[in-house]
Amino acid sequence: WRIAQSQKALGRSRDYQLALNDVIVAFARTGQPAGSMAAEYAAEARFRLADTEIDGFEKYAIKPGRPPTMKAYVDTLAAQVDQGSSRAIEISKDYEPVLQYRRPTWTIAAFVRQGRTYEVLARAVLNAPFVMPADMQKQLRGLDEYDREDIRVQVEDQVRQVLDARVRPIECLAVARYALAARAARAGSIDDEYTRTAIDRLQAYGDERIAECIAEAQAKDATFEGYQPGEFARSPRGKPLQIRPGVAPPAIKQEAY
Repeated sequence: WRIAQSQKALGRSRDYQLALNDVIVAFARTGQPAGSMAAEYAAEARFRLADTEIDGFEKYAIKPGRPPTMKAYVDTLAAQVDQGSSRAIEISKDYEPVLQYRRPTWTIAAFVRQGRTYEVLARAVLNAPFVMPADMQKQLRGLDEYDREDIRVQVEDQVRQVLDARVRPIECLAVARYALAARAARAGSIDDEYTRTAIDRLQAYGDERIAECIAEAQAKDATFEGYQPGEFARSPRGKPLQIRPGVAPPAIKQEAY
């Protein structure tokens, strides 16, 4: 582990990644159990290796170009959403091995990164630019400005409805991962940048949407715990947050290693 840190400090990216892989291999050779202190280093090493792809994915965008027809436009959007989905799944799967080490901090970090990956995809779909297909532009040339704008708004609204239908299940994947992170943090009384990110992002969706997404996750996985209204709420400034019985408060300080 110290070798990996020294390579990082020297700015040797390739050697740093090779050293991280050595940490993982060394842990496997020792035969030490998951959850052990040695597993902490292996978990972080696995997380750091997986974490090399998400920055590039942050720039992902839907680019419909100049479609000749409405069908070509819709087909292009669908193909690019599918392509983005495949990439998001690949990146998300890269974090799965982190969970096997059963180290809370890095398990939570992996969940948060998976949630972020799906949020990036959802954002790209929602921000897909609307382009009037060439064939429709020709049809609209004979109309006055008011009618052209009215038809354009109607067509764009139909396209947005299609995109919204595609983005909702993607958002739910993000919500489910953030929920797992927040619950793991609560169970382990962990408060760090990853746990705070999970709670912050959940706040952006609101109770109703969180409940919908967790219900969807439960339908796929019966072990997924049901949602309790206000489960991920933050305390209003100046007021204590009501803590349900059996729920531990966040740690006052980070876990010592």
